[in-house]
Amino acid sequence: MKIMICLFLSLFMFSCKDKENGKVKNELKLIKPQEVVINKDLRGLIPDVYENVVTETIDFDSDSKKDFICTVYDSKRDINIEYWITSNYKLFLVNEFYGSINYKFFINLDEDDMLELFRCSGEEDGIDYAFYDIKNKKLESLLYFTPILIDKDRPNNYFFGYPWDISEIVVSDHKLLSSVTNSMERDGEILIPENQKFLPVIFFNGKTTQPEIKYDKKIKKEYFSLERIINTVNKVGEKQNLKTIEALE
Repeated sequence: MKIMICLFLSLFMFSCKDKENGKVKNELKLIKPQEVVINKDLRGLIPDVYENVVTETIDFDSDSKKDFICTVYDSKRDINIEYWITSNYKLFLVNEFYGSINYKFFINLDEDDMLELFRCSGEEDGIDYAFYDIKNKKLESLLYFTPILIDKDRPNNYFFGYPWDISEIVVSDHKLLSSVTNSMERDGEILIPENQKFLPVIFFNGKTTQPEIKYDKKIKKEYFSLERIINTVNKVGEKQNLKTIEALE
């Protein structure tokens, strides 16, 4: 009994020490910003020309204090503008993007304190899905991809991962369940960045609202680090990718 108590205390002290040093292992959970009513201090940081301001809270710098993202629509330029504001009401960055659809999740994919942004944006005829790094007070795209949904209530197929259906990302040991040898067809107008040869598949858990859009579960998949996925799509050409698929079939 004494041995068990000593072991428990040792593990507890070790856990507390890691928390103090910021070394608690990140579990790669998706965090969704919460919409709130804008307050007077935030409103003073947004240009008066914009009347409608959508305000969300998220601790994007991991200091245990709520930061803010205020989004407005510029009708003259037909563009959305985001004002990222820290918990002490300092303007952190300004970001612009197109599209009437805008879903945001946050996740810590690397070793620094800043969370990464997982954005789903576009129009009804095409939504882009991408991870972004917050670096030097700018958003830098890391990876554009195709989201595939695993619905535990429909185990015979995979489904398209619409942002409103996604609840969690599928991970194991800090790696993402993905397919980097599968050329998944996508309808609509979507972006494939110049530095990517194709869109890899990233898997998510959730509940589909469009079960008619389904995929065969024979998709070859494996757990990879984000870095490896990025390196793969940056160096493997479309023809090489197709050859790899044929070799695996």
